[in-house]
Amino acid sequence: MAIITISRETGSMGSEIARELSKELGLHFLDKSDMEKVLIQHGVTEMDIKKFDEKKPRFWEVFSSEREKYLNFMKLVFYDFARSVDAVIVGRGGQILLANLPCTLHVRIIASMDARVKRVKEEFSCDDRNAERIIRQSDHDRAGFHRFFFDMEWSSPYIYDMVINTSTISKKKALNLIKQGVADLDSEENRKAAVKKLEALLLSQRIVTKILFDKKIPVNLLRVEAEGSKVILEGSVTIMQSIKQCEEVVREMPGVEEVENKIVFIHNYPLPYATL
Repeated sequence: MAIITISRETGSMGSEIARELSKELGLHFLDKSDMEKVLIQHGVTEMDIKKFDEKKPRFWEVFSSEREKYLNFMKLVFYDFARSVDAVIVGRGGQILLANLPCTLHVRIIASMDARVKRVKEEFSCDDRNAERIIRQSDHDRAGFHRFFFDMEWSSPYIYDMVINTSTISKKKALNLIKQGVADLDSEENRKAAVKKLEALLLSQRIVTKILFDKKIPVNLLRVEAEGSKVILEGSVTIMQSIKQCEEVVREMPGVEEVENKIVFIHNYPLPYATL
């Protein structure tokens, strides 16, 4: 298997490079429109998609249940897609969600402001001022998205395997560099390790979405870890019955043979009235 995640600046030719990679290597392609279709199938509204998709949420939205639903189903889509097919994945934090996954190359495509302005002017038929405004707004939104959803800096080179500057490196050369990078990572051992890790991530995320959004069991700080056929549950609840309900959900999942339930019950004491 081979997975390539592409993070790109507007005007860097990143999206164009991603599409050509998928064609030349025969890989499936997942971008904004494909992601939206699957998220809607999972019950995420178009309004929430527009609200959160590669944008910085407003302050009160950071703590909203809609945000948590969007993030968790986005993880589910990523893991399911990556487990099913070899793919090129554009944006939406793929370099973070699939971090340290064998047979996966995380690439960032950048360019100088002058080069980006020139390309955006041609694409949108606008002047220098509006092109720069489009670029800065895009950078602001994407940086905010990564900071609020993942607590990571979008521009940090440390979360990528390869950073390519298309101001000085041609599209052809960029494609060759990425293809060579993928070839260097590909081995039978890495493929098996990647499949094993993705299966664990996918099972864990299916359990999270089942508990929180299908069964609507209120669990604080729910954490699910899958180790083969064993699943470990962690979190806290204020309703004792919820602990058993969570375990029952997990035991019904295909492939699960053992459950270690570490969810704890915490009394939800009412705050005393202040007195003078």
